[in-house]
Amino acid sequence: MPKDQVVELLYRVGGRLASYGNQAADGTGLRFSQLFLLYEMLRWRPETDGALSVSALAKKLGFSKSSICTTVQALKGMGYLTQNVSGSDSRKKEIALTPKARACEAAVAGQMQALDTRLCTGLSRQALEAVRHALFQIVENMQQPSPQVP
Repeated sequence: MPKDQVVELLYRVGGRLASYGNQAADGTGLRFSQLFLLYEMLRWRPETDGALSVSALAKKLGFSKSSICTTVQALKGMGYLTQNVSGSDSRKKEIALTPKARACEAAVAGQMQALDTRLCTGLSRQALEAVRHALFQIVENMQQPSPQVP
């Protein structure tokens, strides 16, 4: 039986991570995608002052603007984010963390750390560093245009 290609394994991991993350986030009132976005915005707060446009956020995360918008709308509805017009261009909106979001920073970071620890159980320090290095390289490779199938 042939070994799975990396793309197959990544596809499976992506499909399972949301479900696994939702189980881990159970009890927080957030879905994993919401917890993840909140975590990233809190993590980037020192360099962004806690505010980003949807386009900038999508670019930083490597996700589509439509998927980011869905999550942002949910977090706005729960009081974690606000969305305001940015400067003189009424079409450009900036997403900002609310005091409620900033107040739960330690809990969000703890939840993400616990999930990270659980997912990496059984990996040696060397294996974990190799996985991180490989995943960073794959993400970098994905910044290039996709190959066209003949």
